Amino acid sequence: MKNIRYALDNYQPQQSAQQEGNSAAVALLLRSGEQGTEVLFVQRARHPKDPWSGNLGLPGGKIESSDADPLAAAIRETEEEVGLYLAAEQLIGQLDDLLGSRVPIHVSCYVFIIEPNQQICSNEEIAHSFWFPVSELQQHQRHGIHPVNWHGTVLAVPAISISADLPILWGLTYRFICQFLQVIGTPIEEREA
Repeated sequence: MKNIRYALDNYQPQQSAQQEGNSAAVALLLRSGEQGTEVLFVQRARHPKDPWSGNLGLPGGKIESSDADPLAAAIRETEEEVGLYLAAEQLIGQLDDLLGSRVPIHVSCYVFIIEPNQQICSNEEIAHSFWFPVSELQQHQRHGIHPVNWHGTVLAVPAISISADLPILWGLTYRFICQFLQVIGTPIEEREA
């Protein structure tokens, strides 16, 4: 975990101006697990008004007017969605801000290290949460172009296959994970032709 902390400490994220009403923040949570460093993923509950209904993602959500900044929103949303209170000393860095390609949204991503034994207590917005090893995210055989049903339209998108029992990991979350792996110096292995 020391190498991850060092890489993020020396990384200067590209930040863009927040757009009122169209901005969100997420938390990329890391812990030490049996297979090394693990990332917490959530599967969003199915809801007709949620464009990411049923998708895999990171804890987080819309930046509210009461939030002091995107970091405050990521901390608040993480506590609301998975019951984890994040302290300032757990923050180890930030990734580049990203813009949604299908939904006009600006998203900031903050990286935290939490204690391995902290309990997850998901609210009604989250159907399922799980820890997944970073080493597995790096394996090229998990990456590919996969079909997804985006509100009635089938799209072919770059994604990670986590498990046969779960949806693929794609979209902004996929882009944040790829960026994270690049920043820490362990990019995804090249896909075989």
